[in-house]
Amino acid sequence: MQFRDEQLRSLLDGEIGYLDVYVFEALREPYAFAIHFQWGE
Repeated sequence: MQFRDEQLRSLLDGEIGYLDVYVFEALREPYAFAIHFQWGE
């Protein structure tokens, strides 16, 4: 849970170059947490 919270917090800070950020979190077993970034040029 701490890892998840830190990752979401860092996404809110933003970074130059992101076009899109997708976050997926499964709320039932098997639990999964995934982040996908789409970068610009």
